[in-house]
Amino acid sequence: MGGHLFLFRDGEIKMSIITQMVLPFSAGVAGNWYHTLTNSSTVNVNALLKDSSSKLCPIIHWNAIWHHRIATEIATQIFDGLRVQEDLVQKYRKKYLRMFSTLPLKSNKSFSYYVGACSLDAITKNYDKTNLERLHSITEELACDGCFIEGTHYSIYCTETIGRAFSLLDQFYGQDEVWILIKERIGFVTKWQRRVSNTEGVVASIGDSWYEEVKPIDEEGVYEYLDMTIHRISKWVIIQNHRKSKFALHEHPHLDEVLIAYGDKWIVQGSGMPSYKQVMANPLKWRRPRNHFISEGVYDIPWLWRLRKKENRSRSVVTNENVIRIIDSGYKTIRWPIDDGVRYIATSTKVQWVYNGCKFTCSGEIDAIQEDFAYQSVRYREEKKIRVVRIQGKNLQTSVEPCL
Repeated sequence: MGGHLFLFRDGEIKMSIITQMVLPFSAGVAGNWYHTLTNSSTVNVNALLKDSSSKLCPIIHWNAIWHHRIATEIATQIFDGLRVQEDLVQKYRKKYLRMFSTLPLKSNKSFSYYVGACSLDAITKNYDKTNLERLHSITEELACDGCFIEGTHYSIYCTETIGRAFSLLDQFYGQDEVWILIKERIGFVTKWQRRVSNTEGVVASIGDSWYEEVKPIDEEGVYEYLDMTIHRISKWVIIQNHRKSKFALHEHPHLDEVLIAYGDKWIVQGSGMPSYKQVMANPLKWRRPRNHFISEGVYDIPWLWRLRKKENRSRSVVTNENVIRIIDSGYKTIRWPIDDGVRYIATSTKVQWVYNGCKFTCSGEIDAIQEDFAYQSVRYREEKKIRVVRIQGKNLQTSVEPCL
């Protein structure tokens, strides 16, 4: 009898692995399940785990973020009082831990995987620090100083993911030193998100991103990060990029781009992306480095722009309450947005124009002025084409001030 039981269990495990390999839920189906779980109390989680736990845990998947979020959501709902059979949760955890986490690549995907793993560890009281330690190493890689290397959207994705399970994880891991370090780093990320937002809490488009909001902050000061310096003074938020981090998913060629907000409006916002569907349909359009307001270079080509990360930066920012100045030392071609239907006024030493409620004045030894374009995301799935003025010259200074 015992031998037959062993053979049955062995066969059950093999069938589970086969299902996880070849018949898991697609990203779309998993996304629908996740949103149904979060927005409705009608889902029978016992039945879902009994019938479909293998499909919830693809061993290999190109983008299993929704499968990860489902694990976190189920564990958190149980913590909040949902009654689920303990043996179903234990089996689900074992299947989940067979999944490929995308390590050694540390990204938002591996982050959400290990939040799910730690959540299932916590709810089943499996105090195995391996998952927690891996989550810590990923967090350190993505946000060594709080500035999230994959940009604003994926930082919000990660803070929301761990935020959903925070009470569960905090109760289980308590004073564990690794958990304390993770909490500290997530706090730094949350502070960075607020520092790169305008007075309404709308964050800058850094990396693959679109219009999103966080809780606004009213602090003033200059904040230094490895990849950027943030200037906050009066109504101004100025993000002076100096991208140095190594390769990351979803990163954009911000290079020496300066992003500018005044009050509740982003004046120079960043390119972002409207949606993955639109990017995949036209990758050269959305991976174009000159969608960004950088000083131009010979490697302004999709993917090759990373060679410019090692360049010495010769762009600086000076701020006061009324006007900001961007100073470009040496001979350069710089790019700025300009309103449609507006003429710029140009001499050999000065160019003036208006964009998005602000007056731009560029002065210096100007040799040439040309027009170009850039693509920018707005809200999710929305995009616009922006008119751009290209100015070539030596020791150019651009001042930006609000129109009266």
